[in-house]
Amino acid sequence: DPMPEFLLDPQLIRYVHRNAVSNAVKYGLQGGIVSTEVRFDREKSELQLSVTNMPGVNHGALRQMGKKAELAVFEPGKRLHPLLTSGDFKQQVMMQRVCSRTLLSPSDMSHSSGDGAWIMYKCAKTLGGNCSIRFGEARTVFTLRCPARAVETSPG
Repeated sequence: DPMPEFLLDPQLIRYVHRNAVSNAVKYGLQGGIVSTEVRFDREKSELQLSVTNMPGVNHGALRQMGKKAELAVFEPGKRLHPLLTSGDFKQQVMMQRVCSRTLLSPSDMSHSSGDGAWIMYKCAKTLGGNCSIRFGEARTVFTLRCPARAVETSPG
């Protein structure tokens, strides 16, 4: 079935998606694949948006922390990774390429106050939903779930 239209706040969805992609690029495998999947469960009337990336530096440590890391990500002011340095020319070029493909600015990629995931959590709650992150063996998956009713459109 094709994806239906929804009555949801597009600004909140856009913010959550943009921040999830930014985090996936910042903290995932450099040059790795970042993907987005959107699903709609008609039975539950639930929209699910997932952003997946390949494991980056510190991934093993996050996995060892387990559920504690997965919950801490959404605390205000919490940063589980060190800040990226902007002095590495190769990294700057990589960031520029990623930014041009994902509509992110380099400043989105190199600075973090530690509040991005907390704001994503607040956006999810405003939408009546929730968000989570799983540090799996081969990938990290951020997921937003929120209630959504499909808008009935008449043909033609």
